[in-house]
Amino acid sequence: LPRSVHQIKTEIKKFMQPYHVKDVRLIHNRDYHKGDSSLKQRKFMNYCIVDMETSEEASRVILDKNGITWLESVLRIEHCKEQKDKKQSVSRGGKTKKSIAVLEEDVSPVFLADIGANLTSKRFKNDLNECMQRAKDCNVIHMYITGTSWNESKNAVDLARKWAEKPHVPGISMYATCGIHPHAAKTYQKDTFRHFKSLIQNNRDIIVAVGETGLDYNRMFSTKVQQIASFEAHIELAIQLQMPLFLHERDAHEDFIRVLRKKGKLPPVCVHCFTGTAEQLKVYVQEGFYIGITGFINLEQRASHLYDHLGIIPQNRLLVETDAPYMLPFENSNPRKSTFNTRCEPFLLNHIVRKIAELRGESAEELGTATFENTHRFFGTTMTSCVKELDSNENSSSTMSQL
Repeated sequence: LPRSVHQIKTEIKKFMQPYHVKDVRLIHNRDYHKGDSSLKQRKFMNYCIVDMETSEEASRVILDKNGITWLESVLRIEHCKEQKDKKQSVSRGGKTKKSIAVLEEDVSPVFLADIGANLTSKRFKNDLNECMQRAKDCNVIHMYITGTSWNESKNAVDLARKWAEKPHVPGISMYATCGIHPHAAKTYQKDTFRHFKSLIQNNRDIIVAVGETGLDYNRMFSTKVQQIASFEAHIELAIQLQMPLFLHERDAHEDFIRVLRKKGKLPPVCVHCFTGTAEQLKVYVQEGFYIGITGFINLEQRASHLYDHLGIIPQNRLLVETDAPYMLPFENSNPRKSTFNTRCEPFLLNHIVRKIAELRGESAEELGTATFENTHRFFGTTMTSCVKELDSNENSSSTMSQL
């Protein structure tokens, strides 16, 4: 907040004065770092938190102001959790968080596939089964776990293998990709890259694409030379094994397309988590690439430059993904954002489908069906019908039939 602690405290007291609040306590970010025990499980940046007690009637009035602009910032108001509720909270990488409820708006009318979910992330360590149950409840039934390094690729394969042998949530299928993210390209070594080939060849029923690989000149955790060397090795491996390429590109369009073009005839290519320009999108579409869209498209302030151009993506080349636990598809003003504590989950995929459908002038059902079919065409995996049949006697029943 663009004010001193004293100024904010004064403003908050004025704001809350009509509501007869008791015991107003202002906690600044710096106080959190001093070890405030009531907030030791949470992190804040540029936040001030007010802990107060008030009547139920006043609480309802105050909560109605959640999301308004106040002091040049978004005002966020939420109920505190009682200590006894902590046992019922959903775990987030070892940290407690609020229970997550599936809402009607989360549920897709058709089956969906999440082409990019980082389910080996530590942020899913303690509640992956619960996450998958929420996904199933929302008809997101096929997960493609992204491999981003040697260790993470092995972890992705292990998770998908264990799930195939004993699915903790029946009806959920998992597959994996295998590769080195451009951030980790400095770990690429020509002599040891053959281990990736062996991993793929020994797990062809589980590993369905080479990647995530590509170029990222935004953060430069690896040099351009290191990234290009790793990228070229992945392309050559995909050509050799005739497997799809699952690619990442950020602020590196010219080198990215140059490297791909010089390799000649390519297997199917997906540019996942696309956040580039309209001009770059046109190039990828002209090359015949599949385009993966994440919750980035739901963030109008960041993605509006693409809103008039999503229609150029052929329907049979469009894929959807959450990139969980990243790319939460909620604006800061959305009251639900605080519930997720920045962690995205696969069950939110329908929000992305609905936004894309709205921008393209299509129905969410039509678009969802198309992306489900596209996913299995791209990866070469088994597809089940995405027609959901509702039983008139059961609100949540659905059937799946083999195509």
